[in-house]
Amino acid sequence: MVISEPKKAHLREVLLFAFNWKKSATEAHRMLEEVYGDPALSKSQCYRWFKKFQSGDFELDNEPRGKPPQKFEDAELQALLDEDSTQMQRNSRNNSSLGMTQKLSKWVPHELSERQQERRLVTCEGLLARHEKKSFLHRIVTSDEKWIHFSNPTRQKSWGLPGQFPKQMPRPNRFGKKAMLLRVVGPDRRSIFRAPETWRNEEDVVYGSMKYYMLCGLGGVLSCGITHTAVVPLDLVKCRIQTNPAKYKSIFNGFSVTVKEEGMRGLGKGWAPTAIGYSLQGLGKFGFYEVFKILYGNMLGDELSYTWRTSLYLAASASAEFFADIALCPMEACKVRIQTQPNCPPTLRQTLPLILKDEGVAGLYKGISPLWMRQIPYTMMKFACFERTVEALYQHVVPKPREECTKSEQLVVTFAAGYIAGVFCAIVSHPADTVVSKLNQEKGSTAIEAAKKLGMAGLWKGLTPRIIMIGTLTALQWFIYDAVKVALHLPRPPPPQMPDSLKKKLEEKQK
Repeated sequence: MVISEPKKAHLREVLLFAFNWKKSATEAHRMLEEVYGDPALSKSQCYRWFKKFQSGDFELDNEPRGKPPQKFEDAELQALLDEDSTQMQRNSRNNSSLGMTQKLSKWVPHELSERQQERRLVTCEGLLARHEKKSFLHRIVTSDEKWIHFSNPTRQKSWGLPGQFPKQMPRPNRFGKKAMLLRVVGPDRRSIFRAPETWRNEEDVVYGSMKYYMLCGLGGVLSCGITHTAVVPLDLVKCRIQTNPAKYKSIFNGFSVTVKEEGMRGLGKGWAPTAIGYSLQGLGKFGFYEVFKILYGNMLGDELSYTWRTSLYLAASASAEFFADIALCPMEACKVRIQTQPNCPPTLRQTLPLILKDEGVAGLYKGISPLWMRQIPYTMMKFACFERTVEALYQHVVPKPREECTKSEQLVVTFAAGYIAGVFCAIVSHPADTVVSKLNQEKGSTAIEAAKKLGMAGLWKGLTPRIIMIGTLTALQWFIYDAVKVALHLPRPPPPQMPDSLKKKLEEKQK
């Protein structure tokens, strides 16, 4: 007897019959296999149908199948693809509804870093500046780019006996670190090379990143710590002229009296609290200045940041100095006490515990208010005057644009602007500096009492050495800070330029 091949619907009815007959899925599968053989349902299919029957579903037809429901609206899907076109690989049906097809990424020779893009931009700006100043022939240029290896070893010849193997040398790594060399040639056949500024493997620092702020703080530590420690002898004489003008009548007299009484070693009193305190102050001053300048600039926007740039410099520097002085104040109290108070221990490790024992922590911070009065105006003048002086020097004094100046020439401009700013800083902050020196010399006195004792003329005692000291200090600080930025390859934005949107507004008003 020939048994025809069963239909699926018939086999499912048999499974339902077996289920109602209280048979198991295994028994039902065995019955179907004995009768129909290979065309019968598999054991897993029998188990699946019995599980469905046990759940109370006795429908023998398959569930309808079709396309999965659309997960995103077309507008939402378009926005996601605009953000990242490589995502949603599995939603090809949804993507095809927008008329899109999948494409494999295209290889390019190299991906330019932000530093390399910035270098190209600076070169193009220089060419545009030449375009505006020179004649037509000077505007004909050509350029070429070449990726060069950091290390490019060559094979060397060596002497050896016949049959002896020559000296071995490994092949250079074709995939090693490279840098881009840009060459621009003009009609006079002179070449401008833009080579990598340093041979290093680290990635360039992004402007406004946490690493950028930390390295700026490191520059502040070096600039303030080194310079203030270097002028400790002059600072000592200045403080003694302020607190005891009857004994120390002038700069030269102050040096002479100090050397006679204490020897050359006495000129170095207070170097330890000076080095520690002003290193901490430099960390906060320069590090936080960069933070607040970018923060306030983003809050104002491009147009207002340019229009109110002096106010922006003043606000950012005042905010930074507020926090920097909190770190400086304890060391400043120890320094002045060592330099001006008779019979005071000459070292920091002795003076600091003595102040804590006699006056507590409040003794270290009793000069914080006059310190703020001295340092905040000083720093506001230091940063705002420096920024505007640099801008004026490049605009009216330096005969070529900043991007065409070498690093050495830029550092000279930085030093000159720093010295000019330092003179104004010394004048603005000198009365408060005199009060701080007098306050830390005398126990239990207040800022108002110290100012009354000094009088108007006394507040300006020691101005000449302070101008010399602060002018040199400020110039060296800016020079060291800018040199650290160059050495560490930190971004150094050029002087601010008027935004294009503001230029258009001014042109429309003039019309």
